[in-house]
Amino acid sequence: MEEGTFGEESLTDLLIRKEKELQNIAKLRLQQLQEQLYYKDQTITQLQNQIQKLHEDFNYNLKLIQERDEELSDLEQTVNDLNMQLRTKEDELALMRNSQSFQLQSPHFKNDVMIEDLKLQLAELKRMKDETIR
Repeated sequence: MEEGTFGEESLTDLLIRKEKELQNIAKLRLQQLQEQLYYKDQTITQLQNQIQKLHEDFNYNLKLIQERDEELSDLEQTVNDLNMQLRTKEDELALMRNSQSFQLQSPHFKNDVMIEDLKLQLAELKRMKDETIR
């Protein structure tokens, strides 16, 4: 009977050891899975932060583009207005030159002053137009 008891104790010890080994393997596997889960959670958080940053950057850039487009529209309108004023002044000057009552050799100093004034206005409008275009 001693042999049977010794054999049963050996088997019991062996089963207990194997059971502990399986528990240790299961604990180790659980720990590995928890670490993988932690790293995946961190990766997800980092990617979410990157997406948020990209979204914010996109909205900022979109706002800049909209502001630039509005400014360009305003500048185009200013250029159009200046072109219109320039054409009006050029037309006035041409009309004065072609008018029967206006003669360039006229002794009337007032007409000469008006011509010079119109030329100055015309030059100023051209300068303003050039500055606006730049």
